[in-house]
Amino acid sequence: MSYLILAAVLLIVFLGVIALFDEAREVIRSGKRHADKVQRERLIERALKMKGRLHKMDVISFQKLVETIYDGIGYQTKHLTVGKENVLLIAQKEVYTLVGYNNNGWPLSREALEILYHHKKKMELDAMIMISTGGFNLSAWEWAQEHDGIKLLNEEDLTDLCNEIAAPQPTRLPLLLEKEKSDTAL
Repeated sequence: MSYLILAAVLLIVFLGVIALFDEAREVIRSGKRHADKVQRERLIERALKMKGRLHKMDVISFQKLVETIYDGIGYQTKHLTVGKENVLLIAQKEVYTLVGYNNNGWPLSREALEILYHHKKKMELDAMIMISTGGFNLSAWEWAQEHDGIKLLNEEDLTDLCNEIAAPQPTRLPLLLEKEKSDTAL
Protein backbone atom coordinates (compact mmCIF):
# COMPACT_ATOMS: atom_id res chain seq x y z
CA MET A 1 0.00 0.00 0.00
CA SER A 2 2.82 2.41 0.87
CA TYR A 3 4.45 1.69 -2.51
CA LEU A 4 1.23 2.70 -4.23
CA ILE A 5 1.10 5.99 -2.32
CA LEU A 6 4.78 6.62 -3.03
CA ALA A 7 4.22 5.91 -6.76
CA ALA A 8 1.24 8.30 -6.81
CA VAL A 9 3.27 11.04 -5.12
CA LEU A 10 6.17 10.53 -7.55
CA LEU A 11 3.75 10.65 -10.49
CA ILE A 12 2.26 13.92 -9.24
CA VAL A 13 5.74 15.41 -8.74
CA PHE A 14 6.82 14.21 -12.19
CA LEU A 15 3.73 15.71 -13.85
CA GLY A 16 4.35 18.95 -11.96
CA VAL A 17 7.91 19.11 -13.28
CA ILE A 18 6.68 18.46 -16.83
CA ALA A 19 4.09 21.24 -16.48
CA LEU A 20 6.81 23.56 -15.15
CA PHE A 21 9.02 22.80 -18.16
CA ASP A 22 6.09 23.36 -20.54
CA GLU A 23 5.43 26.75 -18.94
CA ALA A 24 9.12 27.65 -19.16
CA ARG A 25 9.22 26.56 -22.80
CA GLU A 26 6.19 28.73 -23.61
CA VAL A 27 7.77 31.72 -21.84
CA ILE A 28 10.92 31.22 -23.93
CA ARG A 29 8.85 30.95 -27.13
CA SER A 30 6.82 34.08 -26.37
CA GLY A 31 10.03 35.94 -25.49
CA LYS A 32 11.56 34.82 -28.78
CA ARG A 33 8.44 35.93 -30.69
CA HIS A 34 8.63 39.32 -28.97
CA ALA A 35 12.37 39.61 -29.74
CA ASP A 36 11.70 38.66 -33.38
CA LYS A 37 8.95 41.29 -33.59
CA VAL A 38 11.26 43.96 -32.14
CA GLN A 39 14.03 42.92 -34.56
CA ARG A 40 11.61 43.15 -37.52
CA GLU A 41 10.42 46.59 -36.40
CA ARG A 42 14.01 47.80 -36.12
CA LEU A 43 14.80 46.45 -39.57
CA ILE A 44 11.83 48.32 -41.09
CA GLU A 45 12.85 51.52 -39.24
CA ARG A 46 16.41 51.15 -40.52
CA ALA A 47 15.15 50.68 -44.07
CA LEU A 48 13.00 53.81 -43.82
CA LYS A 49 15.97 55.82 -42.54
CA MET A 50 18.10 54.50 -45.41
CA LYS A 51 15.63 55.63 -48.06
CA GLY A 52 17.54 56.06 -51.28
CA ARG A 53 20.49 54.08 -49.90
CA LEU A 54 19.09 50.56 -49.50
CA HIS A 55 21.74 49.32 -51.92
CA LYS A 56 24.27 49.95 -49.13
CA MET A 57 22.66 47.32 -46.88
CA ASP A 58 24.56 44.08 -46.56
CA VAL A 59 23.06 41.14 -48.45
CA ILE A 60 21.82 39.27 -45.34
CA SER A 61 20.07 42.35 -43.90
CA PHE A 62 18.49 43.08 -47.28
CA GLN A 63 17.27 39.48 -47.51
CA LYS A 64 15.76 39.77 -44.00
CA LEU A 65 14.17 43.09 -44.96
CA VAL A 66 12.44 41.58 -48.00
CA GLU A 67 11.21 38.64 -45.90
CA THR A 68 10.02 40.98 -43.13
CA ILE A 69 8.10 43.13 -45.61
CA TYR A 70 6.19 40.18 -47.05
CA ASP A 71 5.61 38.67 -43.60
CA GLY A 72 4.25 42.03 -42.47
CA ILE A 73 1.85 42.17 -45.39
CA GLY A 74 0.55 38.72 -44.50
CA TYR A 75 2.36 36.30 -46.79
CA GLN A 76 3.90 33.00 -45.78
CA THR A 77 7.56 33.06 -46.76
CA LYS A 78 10.25 30.49 -47.46
CA HIS A 79 13.85 30.95 -48.60
CA LEU A 80 15.04 28.97 -51.60
CA THR A 81 18.16 28.75 -53.69
CA VAL A 82 17.31 28.74 -57.37
CA GLY A 83 20.31 28.18 -59.57
CA LYS A 84 22.90 30.48 -58.03
CA GLU A 85 20.36 32.96 -56.67
CA ASN A 86 18.74 33.19 -53.25
CA VAL A 87 15.05 33.88 -53.67
CA LEU A 88 11.93 34.00 -51.56
CA LEU A 89 8.82 31.94 -52.19
CA ILE A 90 5.74 33.74 -50.90
CA ALA A 91 2.25 32.33 -50.64
CA GLN A 92 -1.14 33.75 -49.81
CA LYS A 93 -4.51 32.12 -50.50
CA GLU A 94 -3.06 29.41 -52.76
CA VAL A 95 -1.21 31.96 -54.91
CA TYR A 96 2.52 31.26 -55.06
CA THR A 97 4.99 33.93 -56.13
CA LEU A 98 8.74 33.80 -56.65
CA VAL A 99 10.51 36.91 -55.33
CA GLY A 100 14.02 37.70 -56.48
CA TYR A 101 16.00 40.53 -54.97
CA ASN A 102 19.14 42.43 -55.76
CA ASN A 103 20.62 45.27 -53.74
CA ASN A 104 23.90 45.92 -55.52
CA GLY A 105 22.76 49.33 -56.80
CA TRP A 106 23.13 48.45 -60.50
CA PRO A 107 20.18 48.22 -62.91
CA LEU A 108 19.10 44.66 -63.62
CA SER A 109 19.08 43.42 -67.17
CA ARG A 110 16.55 41.45 -69.14
CA GLU A 111 18.77 38.37 -68.90
CA ALA A 112 18.55 38.34 -65.09
CA LEU A 113 14.76 38.42 -65.34
CA GLU A 114 14.69 35.64 -67.94
CA ILE A 115 16.66 33.32 -65.65
CA LEU A 116 14.26 33.88 -62.75
CA TYR A 117 11.27 33.58 -65.10
CA HIS A 118 12.58 30.22 -66.33
CA HIS A 119 12.63 28.95 -62.73
CA LYS A 120 9.14 30.37 -62.11
CA LYS A 121 7.81 28.41 -65.09
CA LYS A 122 9.72 25.28 -64.11
CA MET A 123 8.25 25.42 -60.59
CA GLU A 124 4.77 26.16 -62.03
CA LEU A 125 4.29 29.27 -59.88
CA ASP A 126 1.59 31.90 -60.36
CA ALA A 127 3.67 35.07 -60.44
CA MET A 128 7.12 36.59 -60.12
CA ILE A 129 8.35 39.74 -58.40
CA MET A 130 11.83 41.13 -58.90
CA ILE A 131 13.17 43.74 -56.49
CA SER A 132 16.21 45.82 -57.42
CA THR A 133 17.61 48.81 -55.56
CA GLY A 134 19.39 49.81 -58.75
CA GLY A 135 16.25 49.70 -60.87
CA PHE A 136 16.01 47.98 -64.24
CA ASN A 137 17.31 48.75 -67.69
CA LEU A 138 14.88 49.55 -70.51
CA SER A 139 14.96 46.08 -72.06
CA ALA A 140 14.04 44.55 -68.67
CA TRP A 141 11.00 46.85 -68.32
CA GLU A 142 9.87 46.08 -71.86
CA TRP A 143 10.36 42.34 -71.41
CA ALA A 144 8.40 42.37 -68.11
CA GLN A 145 5.48 44.16 -69.78
CA GLU A 146 5.36 41.48 -72.50
CA HIS A 147 5.00 38.64 -69.96
CA ASP A 148 2.07 38.02 -67.61
CA GLY A 149 2.56 37.66 -63.89
CA ILE A 150 5.75 39.72 -63.58
CA LYS A 151 6.06 42.73 -61.28
CA LEU A 152 9.21 44.83 -61.02
CA LEU A 153 9.86 46.81 -57.82
CA ASN A 154 12.55 49.45 -57.48
CA GLU A 155 13.93 50.95 -54.28
CA GLU A 156 11.14 53.53 -54.05
CA ASP A 157 8.48 50.80 -54.30
CA LEU A 158 10.24 48.83 -51.57
CA THR A 159 10.33 51.91 -49.31
CA ASP A 160 6.59 52.39 -49.90
CA LEU A 161 6.01 48.81 -48.71
CA CYS A 162 8.09 49.56 -45.59
CA ASN A 163 5.96 52.64 -44.92
CA GLU A 164 2.81 50.55 -45.31
CA ILE A 165 4.04 48.09 -42.68
CA ALA A 166 5.29 50.78 -40.30
CA ALA A 167 2.00 52.72 -40.41
CA PRO A 168 -0.36 51.95 -37.51
CA GLN A 169 -3.16 49.63 -38.51
CA PRO A 170 -6.67 51.14 -38.21
CA THR A 171 -8.95 49.52 -35.69
CA ARG A 172 -12.28 48.03 -36.58
CA LEU A 173 -14.08 49.89 -33.75
CA PRO A 174 -15.02 52.98 -35.86
CA LEU A 175 -16.36 50.66 -38.58
CA LEU A 176 -18.43 48.71 -36.07
CA LEU A 177 -19.79 51.91 -34.51
CA GLU A 178 -20.69 53.24 -37.95
CA LYS A 179 -22.49 49.99 -38.79
CA GLU A 180 -24.33 50.09 -35.46
CA LYS A 181 -25.52 53.66 -36.17
CA SER A 182 -26.80 52.69 -39.61
CA ASP A 183 -28.60 49.62 -38.18
CA THR A 184 -30.39 51.69 -35.49
CA ALA A 185 -31.38 54.35 -38.04
CA LEU A 186 -33.45 51.77 -39.93
